[in-house]
Amino acid sequence: MSTELLTWQFEGLDIDYFEHLDGDGRAMAESFVDMIRTRYADRLPFDCCYEWCAGPGFIGFALLATKICNRLVLADINPEAVNLVQSTISKNQLEDVAKVYLSDNLDSVPTHEKFDLVVSNPPNYYCINPLHSSYSFFKGDLRPNDPEWSIHKGFYSNIRKFLKEDAVLCIEEVDPYATKCFMPNAGEGKALWGPEPFDIRPRQPIIDFKEMIESGGLELIETVVLPHESVPIHVLISHVSKEFDSNNIILRSNLVFLEQVGELDGGSFRLFALEDGKTSGYVDLPDEQLWLISMIELLVKARKSGLSQQELSSRLNITLDEANSAQTMLRNMKWAL
Repeated sequence: MSTELLTWQFEGLDIDYFEHLDGDGRAMAESFVDMIRTRYADRLPFDCCYEWCAGPGFIGFALLATKICNRLVLADINPEAVNLVQSTISKNQLEDVAKVYLSDNLDSVPTHEKFDLVVSNPPNYYCINPLHSSYSFFKGDLRPNDPEWSIHKGFYSNIRKFLKEDAVLCIEEVDPYATKCFMPNAGEGKALWGPEPFDIRPRQPIIDFKEMIESGGLELIETVVLPHESVPIHVLISHVSKEFDSNNIILRSNLVFLEQVGELDGGSFRLFALEDGKTSGYVDLPDEQLWLISMIELLVKARKSGLSQQELSSRLNITLDEANSAQTMLRNMKWAL
């Protein structure tokens, strides 16, 4: 393990790090900047951003450097990472706009801190496969491991009290629609896939994450695919749950999604609609179309809004073709908008 202190220069900031503390946040920081700048242009700058499981703070410092947020709070359980963040704050003279906490999840973050933007590249793996060639290297590593999603559960069950009412959460996850996650083997110098999955999940993580999000008083708005050279990366975007009004099409529906009821041959999943305790139809989705789940649910929740198709597409930040595809699926499931 190299102990050489490295510095990542980004938009005028010098961000200190050690290679063994980079959990891929440095590679994803610019994608977070582009995504948030594009989707929330009318909200910029956010008042205070929080980076959960910050490590060296690549994502948070990138957002601060590009003026996407005015202030930044970071936290991590690793004292080594927290010391690096404090060094970055000091050397860039950011004491007035940035602070860091040594904290097991949110336990040591004071509740007077309030955030309108939350970002993270947290530990993404439920159960690293002992048969994978990288197991011995990663089994004790804090960066990838979240057994049984315990860290995620702690976060989503506590974050609500730190949020402003208009808060946005952007949490990066690796392949959240897959029960088997295939990753490059470590130490090969290039992306080398399989044959063993790197991470094994009992069901699609998106189902677990959605349950955690909703039980924490939040609502999953969409999943956004970010560019990555070797693995499928999604960002789960959540907002504080609100009641329906004329300016907000997010509506709690009495329709419940049974998002995975058995995996079909060929890597497809059968989605059943459940209404009043009875199934009212189903649709089969191949793996590459599972991202449509969130869109379908948004359309269901918005169906009573009275918006035109064009207005609905604009509000949901989707194209008319995407909306039409989702509505075709709903008709196949015997749902009508």
